[in-house]
Amino acid sequence: MSDFDLSTITGALAQNYRDRVIRTFNATSTLLKVLPIERGEGKNCAWDVEATGAIGENFSDGADVSNYGVDVPHAASLSWGLYRSNFKVTNLARAASRTSRSPRDLMRPIGRSLVNSSRKLASTINDELFNGLGTGTLIAGLDVALDDSNSYAGLSRSTEAYVRAKVIDPGVTTAPTFQLLRKDLYDIKDICGEMPDLAFVDSTGFLKIAALFDSGRRWDIDLTINTARGQIVLDASVGKVQIEGCTFIQDKDATSGSLYYLNSNYVHVEYLPSADEEELPEEVLRMGMEDGYGPLPLGMNVYPLARTGAARKITAEVQVQLVVAKPTACGVRKHLG
Repeated sequence: MSDFDLSTITGALAQNYRDRVIRTFNATSTLLKVLPIERGEGKNCAWDVEATGAIGENFSDGADVSNYGVDVPHAASLSWGLYRSNFKVTNLARAASRTSRSPRDLMRPIGRSLVNSSRKLASTINDELFNGLGTGTLIAGLDVALDDSNSYAGLSRSTEAYVRAKVIDPGVTTAPTFQLLRKDLYDIKDICGEMPDLAFVDSTGFLKIAALFDSGRRWDIDLTINTARGQIVLDASVGKVQIEGCTFIQDKDATSGSLYYLNSNYVHVEYLPSADEEELPEEVLRMGMEDGYGPLPLGMNVYPLARTGAARKITAEVQVQLVVAKPTACGVRKHLG
């Protein structure tokens, strides 16, 4: 004879789960949220930059003109970066999920997989905005765009000073100070006539910059900043401080030891929308991207792939590139420590 306890019926009871499935992946894409995002067109991202060549001179009374000069435009271009996320859902998984009572988040596996792909794609692109090598179909990230001696957008910085970013490299690890950071900002302003309005740094670097402020200052508040993208609200989860009108922002994907100074008037993310008239409605789904913390106005094209079995195969892709149209308005400090 035995008692009727939980062990008697546990095998016969259904396993219930909470409706919400908890995502543990950090998909926050701060740089992608803050920079302006523009629709592109054509075979690449292209713009013109002018190098100074105009003449300003003293002359003697009555002297004839002998020197002439004009500012000379130069073409700059970057190839599109190609990024995608793919997934496959079997017919059995779809049917089983649809008829299961919990968790409700898994009842539509294709829809949930699309959202997850969007989050992963956003995080991948955000990382590439810092670290992309710029070769082939890769984004030319800030580590490439903010330099003073390489080639960028088809222009050689070793000979063309007008496309050199301000690079501050002391060669040794250097702790931030207010004086140091202010000097960086004004050095860039002296070159281009404008102050950077944004600066991005990883968590370690941000904590050292934030430690310069009064320890009693509150950080867990929303902050609204005005950039070329418009008003951006940085909530309490985003680390941010302001110095000389420049907002210093923590981003998980920033290269360790680097502090990136940006002018949002000349830095943007550009994407290529697909041609609507060339696609039948059922062949492609266009949806916005999101990183799990809000929408990102970056077009994502979703294509169903050919069936080769009892499963649906889907790929979501983006054609995108980072454009630093005026490198002289931006800069980078290296060996921040």
